Amino acid sequence: MNQAHAAEVFRALSVPNRMHILMLLKAKGPLPVKTIAETLELTSPAVSQHLKRSEERRVGKECRSRWSP
Repeated sequence: MNQAHAAEVFRALSVPNRMHILMLLKAKGPLPVKTIAETLELTSPAVSQHLKRSEERRVGKECRSRWSP
């Protein structure tokens, strides 16, 4: 991991809800957006946006409509 990528990862993890989402995925494995939203009491669009930002920064990835860390 180069310095620029590391900075992007840290930036992605600096948002509390995003960190909670990634911690949930790490603990439970791949989950649908709806399950993540219900578990963390967030809206599905909010979860989708956090996941999109995480994926852009290569912190998470989508696998068959489920997200994993």
